[in-house]
Amino acid sequence: MSRKSKAHTKRPNATGRNVTGPRFIQIEHFLMNCDAYTSLSGNAVKVLLAVWKRHNGSNNGQISFGAREGTAVGLSKDQTARALNELMQKGFLVCTRDASFGTNDRKAREWRLTMERTESAAATKDFLRYKMPQKPSAKNILPDWRADAVENKI
Repeated sequence: MSRKSKAHTKRPNATGRNVTGPRFIQIEHFLMNCDAYTSLSGNAVKVLLAVWKRHNGSNNGQISFGAREGTAVGLSKDQTARALNELMQKGFLVCTRDASFGTNDRKAREWRLTMERTESAAATKDFLRYKMPQKPSAKNILPDWRADAVENKI
């Protein structure tokens, strides 16, 4: 008869805490299929995952991440800054506190993930409102060219 391993039991351990498994990030299919996510650059996806990795379930809106911290995922300071701006424009991140680099105060920006709830509010999911810009199709351009050709008798 086999016995359950201790990692799978739901009883508290000797310190009174439940035994938990490793932390993970749950990326749902609706997020990966939305226009905003599919239009993200590779650097923006890296930065999004790095910021999301710092979320512990209760610190949304207080996640500290600065442009220089992008080196942990192989990006330069400028690449990270551009990726953070892209994530803000497409609705994945909201800056809750701006950076301050005074003589006594050196703090990085704090972020809120819009796909996660905060302690006081539900997830806003601003990225679902993003619409990809429409590119003009060849069908729309060709009739204008033909009209110009007829007028100028080319």
